[in-house]
Amino acid sequence: MNKILFQLVTTSLGLFVIFSPSSAMAQTTQPTQNSPSILLPVNCQEERDSETQSSVFQLQNKARQYANLKNKEKASQTLTQLFRNLRRLENGSNKAAILEEILSSEIRSQNSRLLADTVDLYITAKQKQQAAAVLAEALQTVQTLSSGRSYAKTKSLAAIALQYAAIGQTEPALKILDQSVQTEKSIQGAEFKTQALTAIAQAYVAAGKFEQASGILDQSLGYATTVQNPNPYRQGELLAAVASTYAQAKQYNQALKVAQLITKAPYHKANAIAAVSRQYSQQTEPESALRTAQMIENHKDTADIKAKRLADIGHEYIQTGKPDKAAQVFAQAIQTAQIVDSPYEQSRILSDVIVNYAQAGQPDAALQLLRKTANPDYFKSRTLAAIAISFAKAGQQAKASQALSQTLDTIAATSDANEKSNARADIILSFIEAKRFDFAAQIAQAIEDEFTRADSLREIAVQAADAGQTDLAMQVMPAIDTKFVEHRSTVLHRVALAHTKAGQYDKALQVAQTLDSRLAYRAKTLGAIATQLHKAGQSQRASSIFTQAVQAANAAEDTNSKISALGAVALAYANTQQLKPASQTLSQALQIGQTIEEGNVQGAAFRETAEQLISAQHYDLAFQVAQGLKDGYEQSSILQGIFVKSIEAGQYAKAYPVINSLKTPEEKARWLVAIARQYIQAGNTTQASQILAQALQVTLTIEGPESKTLVFRAPPDQTIVDDDSDRGSFLEAIALEYAKAGQHTQARQVAQRLENNAIRTRLNQRLACYQRR
Repeated sequence: MNKILFQLVTTSLGLFVIFSPSSAMAQTTQPTQNSPSILLPVNCQEERDSETQSSVFQLQNKARQYANLKNKEKASQTLTQLFRNLRRLENGSNKAAILEEILSSEIRSQNSRLLADTVDLYITAKQKQQAAAVLAEALQTVQTLSSGRSYAKTKSLAAIALQYAAIGQTEPALKILDQSVQTEKSIQGAEFKTQALTAIAQAYVAAGKFEQASGILDQSLGYATTVQNPNPYRQGELLAAVASTYAQAKQYNQALKVAQLITKAPYHKANAIAAVSRQYSQQTEPESALRTAQMIENHKDTADIKAKRLADIGHEYIQTGKPDKAAQVFAQAIQTAQIVDSPYEQSRILSDVIVNYAQAGQPDAALQLLRKTANPDYFKSRTLAAIAISFAKAGQQAKASQALSQTLDTIAATSDANEKSNARADIILSFIEAKRFDFAAQIAQAIEDEFTRADSLREIAVQAADAGQTDLAMQVMPAIDTKFVEHRSTVLHRVALAHTKAGQYDKALQVAQTLDSRLAYRAKTLGAIATQLHKAGQSQRASSIFTQAVQAANAAEDTNSKISALGAVALAYANTQQLKPASQTLSQALQIGQTIEEGNVQGAAFRETAEQLISAQHYDLAFQVAQGLKDGYEQSSILQGIFVKSIEAGQYAKAYPVINSLKTPEEKARWLVAIARQYIQAGNTTQASQILAQALQVTLTIEGPESKTLVFRAPPDQTIVDDDSDRGSFLEAIALEYAKAGQHTQARQVAQRLENNAIRTRLNQRLACYQRR
């Protein structure tokens, strides 16, 4: 029996059940007798922490994905659940490390700044106060760190205080900082104390308490100067952080004095000085910003930092109406960039400087600088593209066209195929971001490979349509060769959707009628139009369009297109809560699907429809699809998707029809335990106990020996693994879930059903680990 019986793991925004090795093609299944000698002693802390930590990691990834999708509510809810689970983690080192990662802005990982990124979403949405709830959860979790974790606790408290300050709640921020100051006193080691004190000072700055920040920084500086590290860059980095924070606290002279203490790390010294210069810029003091930036040493390792800072200051001068001064500063930036040894790096920096000049609204001056510098074709074309955009924004269309023509010529002259391809891709993206889809299309039309050209033109047209520039999208589409029917249909579909979004239903319908009747796009488009009409209150007209959509679906040329089209219309019906016609339309698709003899082919035809129904939480309709499939694998995949998404959404009742449809007790037991686990994690132990009772009844019907192994391949390459779908494994899992739910009597009763004395003894030891809860 496996020690860990299946888990729920995050993937994308969902969960999936990891199936046992028995789902693979094992050569043989055989009974086994476990010996006490192979059973490891139970470590209760590890036992209790194992699943908690796994859950925390899953929630971290899930919260990051929600944050990346800008879904602040889901990100906040997931973080709240994460913090509550984290409070149960007993391993102090692991808890501290996870908190640091979520809260820190220094750790470089996928999940760093997770709390700050979530709070930023609320700030952007002008809903600052709604972020307070998740901050309170974070604070409560940090308070559970022991005194032995003073470094992590101090930094975590400071990070939370900074976020309270960011949402305008200064009073709780200062209270938390008072605690962090006291906690810091227990930290040992100059480097750790420097980092912690600097973090506290940064939070004081965020709260607008510059005097307190300066006092803390004085302490931090004292420790930083005593750091003994064989790598001089380490001390340089610490001092640079102190200098930067002094600058944020408006202590500019002190910040520059600290920067001068960095003698063996020119990169960090340059960063420190640049930080002071940026603060002057934020105070609209370009002269002071320039004077400070000029203090950065002319060194090949710092030229990038200095040139960028000078270019930004030049940009500021243009914005304040001083183009002559800007020209001088941009010239200095060009001279600085030319210090760099590497031709490639020098060209990259020069390009960045000139692009900045163009983006400041000075395309003529930027063009003159470009002519004076030697640039490889890749950087030259990128720079010319930026100049073309700037000319266009200024209304100088003739010059914009000329710069675009030069861009095309430069790309064509690029000898290296990879550089040419990368240049085109970067420039097309920059034009799309600037919403100059016409420029992007001209670049794309010059692509030699017909497939890449078609893909690029489709993307440009789609982006134009989504931006509301439907006329331009329609102008781009003819450039896509007529043999790329799918590409052209995609464009027309998105144009129709754009018209629909704008309430221009007649125009949308006109576009829909031009779609190739052989494909599913016409039906999909009509279904989308009907959906919007229904939501707009035009139900009668929507009904007529729905009828047309079904007719268009049935008129599609081949079986797969018919199935795809009918599935899309069924989804559209469902999205307007018309569940009966949705089910009827889906039944038509399934009836057509019965004509496909090969089960895997049939399953593939319905896969997209099922995925879309599940994503839209129409689980009953997705279940209808699964029931109509011939192929067991495809059916299982859809059922698993319904199960996972429904329990993720908290709609556990929707998962029961899935479980009841399963053919084997092993599958039913597995998913019942998974649902129970979700109830336990949500704190609903009563419902969890009921589900576990069902799981037990199903488990007792599993035939064969209590413990089995799976044998893969033949000797000498034979691999033998425990079968986690045997009866014993499920009994173990059920007993453990009962124990986690606080149902210790039931847990022991289930354990007593195990026949193997050694495994039963060890399971009781594991159950005892949860007794104190």
